[in-house]
Amino acid sequence: YLGKAGLLVLAATVTLACLKTAVGLITSCAETFTGLFPKGPTYRVWAVIFSLVSLLFANFGLSSIIGYSVPVLMFLYPLAIALILLALFGKFFGHSREVYVSTLVLTLVGAVYDLLRNLPENLRALLHLDGLIEAVGNVLPLSGIGFGWVCPAIIGLAIGLLLHFSRRKKATA
Repeated sequence: YLGKAGLLVLAATVTLACLKTAVGLITSCAETFTGLFPKGPTYRVWAVIFSLVSLLFANFGLSSIIGYSVPVLMFLYPLAIALILLALFGKFFGHSREVYVSTLVLTLVGAVYDLLRNLPENLRALLHLDGLIEAVGNVLPLSGIGFGWVCPAIIGLAIGLLLHFSRRKKATA
């Protein structure tokens, strides 16, 4: 409605809001880390570190950040889902450590595969992972659709339950 003058006001408002938010985040992070690590760097050093890291991320590019975030998320999600399900149904096996460990260890196998499979193409090529990813993908059920962790998790759950109930049976005998 205000033409070029309105665009200038809008641009200044957005710029100031972004700067205010960035300064607030940097100062609050620096203050938090100073409190967490009292013998560590000073507040000013933390503020400089967070400013430089922010500058690095801002210049790295959103698509690059997403390119490296997706593999990390593909690694973390299976472990988080398995852990949540174990916690929800833990009363059926007494929250047995054996069940948790065996399920999560085998889920980790699928999660690592998903991480490697989703690495940016140039990093996969640099690490020469394409042959390994293809070989594991041919063996691991559901890996083509991002659920390569499900079968290992189920196998880990079965092993954990067998261990738990066999030890429990021995204890009562």
